[in-house]
Amino acid sequence: MTRRSVGLLLLIFGGLVAAVGLIGMFTSDDGAGSEALPTTPTAIQNIETTTTTSVATTSTTQIADTTTTSVPATTTTTLDPTAAIETFVEEFSGAIERQDVDSLMAALHPAVLEAFNEELCRSFIEDEILLLGDYRLTGPIQGPTPQTMGSFTVDMYTGPVAFAFQGQDFESDASFAFEENGVTWFTECRGS
Repeated sequence: MTRRSVGLLLLIFGGLVAAVGLIGMFTSDDGAGSEALPTTPTAIQNIETTTTTSVATTSTTQIADTTTTSVPATTTTTLDPTAAIETFVEEFSGAIERQDVDSLMAALHPAVLEAFNEELCRSFIEDEILLLGDYRLTGPIQGPTPQTMGSFTVDMYTGPVAFAFQGQDFESDASFAFEENGVTWFTECRGS
């Protein structure tokens, strides 16, 4: 294992410890009637692309003839991750409003389903994620940062989000990655 891999694992572990600490702070029973803080979801569905086409031309001149050779055009596709994640968060918020558990499940990153079983994640979405309101990005998207999660190597993007849960406003960081079917989100599925 390389130093970089170890460093990334320590970074992920530190983030998880911090998240657990924050969750514990909001869920501790101190008699003040505090409410549970849900894990914040992240994901991406649509990817906007821009295409650049270039054509190279070379010319050779002979005594009486002119020969022109064209090289086939090359196409470069550029992904705008910020725009794709912004679109995803809007769609994610819409799925919550519509109570669309199937869409939220379909957008989960496969690493989440590898770490937690599908039944637990579905229950978590039904019991907690569907209770979120006014889910939105509140700042710039950062990344990508390569991370290993189970059997997956992921280029992780993060962004600050805010939402309402059981009458209280919360801020958190959400994590996203691009997969074949678009943007996906990460969470820690847990039981109620």
